[in-house]
Amino acid sequence: MGDLMPLPALLPLPLLLAAAPAAPVPAAPTLVIERTLLKAAPGKREALARFIVANWFAMDRIAVSQRLFTGYRLYENAAGADAAWDLAVEVGYPNPAGYDDSAVQARFAAIRAAHRTVPIDGQVLADLGRIIGSERLRPREGS
Repeated sequence: MGDLMPLPALLPLPLLLAAAPAAPVPAAPTLVIERTLLKAAPGKREALARFIVANWFAMDRIAVSQRLFTGYRLYENAAGADAAWDLAVEVGYPNPAGYDDSAVQARFAAIRAAHRTVPIDGQVLADLGRIIGSERLRPREGS
């Protein structure tokens, strides 16, 4: 019992229980990953990455908290400026339909509608780069 912190004596038990953190909910497994590839405008790779974090990931954070997504990540192509793509965004989904699930689309549309675009250096996605493709990946069993 030496590891437990003493309870504050001034809080009534109902308030103490209400303030206690909830037990963590286990994360759902990722069944599908949607990967989006982007090509930055010349000299705009870093600004495009900042745009994704400030905008896409702001919305993705909410989607994770609502359990629409299992997670998200940004990758940079290590091949350099001559590569076919510069940045890749991966979003995990707890359902096999991924973003094609109509309930996910509807709930994410509400998140998107509430988001206000954060320009980077006065520029938005169309100024910083473009989406050049996307693909759906499934984790392999036993890997």
